[in-house]
Amino acid sequence: MPAKVRSSLRRRPDPPRRTPVSLPAEPPPPLFPGSPRLLLRAEVAELLGISVVSLWQWERSGRLPRALNLHGKPVWRSDVIEQFVASLPVRKLKGDADAV
Repeated sequence: MPAKVRSSLRRRPDPPRRTPVSLPAEPPPPLFPGSPRLLLRAEVAELLGISVVSLWQWERSGRLPRALNLHGKPVWRSDVIEQFVASLPVRKLKGDADAV
């Protein structure tokens, strides 16, 4: 092998390793106490127990209230989501009266 090492054979240095960032267990306190919190798409999907795709489909079909636009990102007010969950019908069980 010649004295000069070809550039393709030189070993590149490893990129610096990124340390994983841990998210806080609970959300930060509100900036304006007493006001509703703005919920991101993933938070609303997690609260409702559905996927982000289903969340989008529910919004498109009118089943879920429309999101607000915050710098190009969809957000929902927490009080609107609470009202939506409260308005959901109660599931009927076997043996329930039909006239409920």
